[in-house]
Amino acid sequence: MVRITLALDVSAMENARRLFEDAGLIAPPVPVALQLAFAEQERWVFATREMDPGAMYMFDRYVTEAVALPVDDYVAISHSGHGANSYGLNYHLVYGPIAIFAQTSWGGVYMDAEASAADVRRQLTQCAELISRSCAIRRPSASTSGPADRGREHVPRERHLQVA
Repeated sequence: MVRITLALDVSAMENARRLFEDAGLIAPPVPVALQLAFAEQERWVFATREMDPGAMYMFDRYVTEAVALPVDDYVAISHSGHGANSYGLNYHLVYGPIAIFAQTSWGGVYMDAEASAADVRRQLTQCAELISRSCAIRRPSASTSGPADRGREHVPRERHLQVA
C-alpha cells in the first residue's frame, strides 16, 4: 500500500492570523474552499488572486468588476490608504452568491487605536457570520433534500452585493 500525504501550506493563513492578532484584531474570515489559494502578496496584503491594495481602498475597480462581470470566487484583505490618517482595513469577498466589500478606518496616526480596532473586530465578525450563514444555506440538510436535489445549489447564482 502506498500512502500519499499532502501537506497543506498554512503559512499565509498563520501569518495573517498572527499579524492581525498581534495588532489587537481578529483573524480575517477565509472560507475553507478558498484557503488553499490564500497567499501573502506583501505585508498587510493577503488574497487568493492578484490585488492592488490602493484599488481595494478606493473600491471602484473591484466593486464594478463584481457587478458587471462573471468573477471567480476570491477573498482579499489589505491595510492601505494614503497620507497620515486616511487608512483602512479592506475586506473583499466574492463567494458564490455573495459579494462583500467592507472597509473600516484603522491604522491612521490620529485615530483612536482602541476604538478603531474594536470596529475592525466587529466588522470581521459580521463578515464571518455572513459567510457562515451563506454556507449553511448552500448546504441543504439531508432531511429536507431528496435524491433529485443532490449536487444542486439551493441559492441562485446571482450575486447579492453589500458594500459597507
